[in-house]
Amino acid sequence: MPQQTFYNLSAERQHEILEVALREFTMNSYNNASLSMIIMELGIAKGSFYRYFTSKKCLFDHLVEYVTKKKVDFINESEVTIANDFFEELISHTKSKIKS
Repeated sequence: MPQQTFYNLSAERQHEILEVALREFTMNSYNNASLSMIIMELGIAKGSFYRYFTSKKCLFDHLVEYVTKKKVDFINESEVTIANDFFEELISHTKSKIKS
């Protein structure tokens, strides 16, 4: 989980940090994802990053939770009917986001 200092940031800054980190973990495996690249893209000091997350694993775990919540929110808000196949809806949604 993030440190309290992360939650003290504006919602926009929190979102920016998560989006940059998500991009890095999406483009690279966990082992190859670079905190240095994330920190550099955000333009913050390494010490500042560690005030938000204690480790790479902590950041990654939070990203998994963040993405899962986003997906659940989408499913809850969508107009998926019983007649539709859940996995078809999930695939369709994911493809639409990739094209964006």
